[in-house]
Amino acid sequence: MEDKAVRRYLVRLRRALVCPSGARARFLSRGKELLERFAEENPEARYDDLTEAFGQPEELAEGMLEQLDPAEMERARRRRTYIRRGGWPHWWSSWF
Repeated sequence: MEDKAVRRYLVRLRRALVCPSGARARFLSRGKELLERFAEENPEARYDDLTEAFGQPEELAEGMLEQLDPAEMERARRRRTYIRRGGWPHWWSSWF
């Protein structure tokens, strides 16, 4: 299997996992294990084969995120939104 395909899949999976960093690390570890096992069984597989076997990275992430508390996911989504917009509002710390 091409390492490039696995890396590409993992990058897209990481971007799709909008959750607390601890949960993201666990989910990425599980995803990497799945991809490595698939790579051992299918050494000639390409990115398309990965998406055929596991679905799009966004779909896999959605399935993983269903295991989390919705309130936890919402906090992570809001945090990501504010960081992308350039900072934290002064009242943000009261939400945690």
